[in-house]
Amino acid sequence: MLKGKNATGYLPIKDDVENAGGTWVDEAVVVDGNVITSRTPVDLPDFTRAIIAYLEGRPTDTEHATHEHAGLDNVRTRG
Repeated sequence: MLKGKNATGYLPIKDDVENAGGTWVDEAVVVDGNVITSRTPVDLPDFTRAIIAYLEGRPTDTEHATHEHAGLDNVRTRG
């Protein structure tokens, strides 16, 4: 599921992400295609905005819109 994808989560799962073929990123939210991950409950507002933007079909990568414009100012994306 994570092979070739960027992802984040609680620090203790970093090795699991990497062992599954993913790239660990220490950001509040990471969007990589249809995989949307966040680290901790503190990041839930940003995670929620990223999920809503994805479901509404709004761009979440910087090639199409700035994060501020998309309401995703603390989100790292990869399309």
